[in-house]
Amino acid sequence: SNAQTFTSVVKTSLGAGAFSLPFVFFQAGWLVSVITTVAIAWVSARTMCMLAQSERRCAHALGVPRLTYPQLVAYALEGFLPATVLSRTVNAIITLGTIAVCAAFVALVSGTMALELNLSRHTTILACGAVELVLCQLRTFHILSFTSGVGNLAIAAGFGVVVAYGAMHAPPLPKMQGVA
Repeated sequence: SNAQTFTSVVKTSLGAGAFSLPFVFFQAGWLVSVITTVAIAWVSARTMCMLAQSERRCAHALGVPRLTYPQLVAYALEGFLPATVLSRTVNAIITLGTIAVCAAFVALVSGTMALELNLSRHTTILACGAVELVLCQLRTFHILSFTSGVGNLAIAAGFGVVVAYGAMHAPPLPKMQGVA
């Protein structure tokens, strides 16, 4: 559904790196950080809207309800390269991107587990890898929808904790001259 796709894109976009945002805001300053964040959000949203609009137009032109990314690229670049080459290239890029996101989360989870459980980093990486091998055998991820919801709540709680910690432990802002 559109809501599930939106949630997936947001979770992928935020990722583990979002936990560093309070530090980045502290280093760059509020004004620069807010302006940059809003600008990047606008560009991202605009790009997603353009992509969705392109998909709808191409699907309408082909008389089909929906197109996948590989199909959309093959249609948009028809004649540039063979459709199979384009589709395989897009699938490879999507796969590599997904692997990169998974690797970042494995690094985050295994590092946290190593600290919290007082285990070696190698042990926790092997444990995460074993879990991933089991998850790779699933043919549908519908059975994981509950855990995805719990994960969303955990991420939201994590952001709240990071922001609250930053607000409580940040050094005081310098006073501006001429302001009482």
